[in-house]
Amino acid sequence: MNALSFFKNKKIRDFALKQIAESKRSYIYTNLLIANYKNGDGKLLRHLLHEAHSIELVHSLAESYIKIFQTNRDSDCKATLVDVYDKLNCAICRKDIIEILIKYKFLPSKIYKEIQFDSSVEIQKLYLNQKLLISNRNKLMEANGSPLEIL
Repeated sequence: MNALSFFKNKKIRDFALKQIAESKRSYIYTNLLIANYKNGDGKLLRHLLHEAHSIELVHSLAESYIKIFQTNRDSDCKATLVDVYDKLNCAICRKDIIEILIKYKFLPSKIYKEIQFDSSVEIQKLYLNQKLLISNRNKLMEANGSPLEIL
């Protein structure tokens, strides 16, 4: 299945959507959306996540969703990634999710405030980088007489 994830093709997309909808192991097919994702697919991905009843399945979906949203941004991206983040305990995946949320300027203030206390030093560094970025922006805005930015 993973070999097909590199190809953008209507037949692959149709196959993926059919298998995700009908298969008992639909998580196997989510990687097929990496190159075949379309706006609105996030709703389907969120549904799969909410149906996941084991941390192993959540982790498997997280790995796939990270790959999907590293290259696909739409209105469902933020909500889907925040939902995954909230259900996940893997620091590596949480870091990847936070990086995507930062890249797209989607990082919610709730997560921003939380990551300063994360057990992962790498995630704490993301917080410090964001804090420095916001501080520098605020200094520039203050110098220009613009309102200050709050995350």
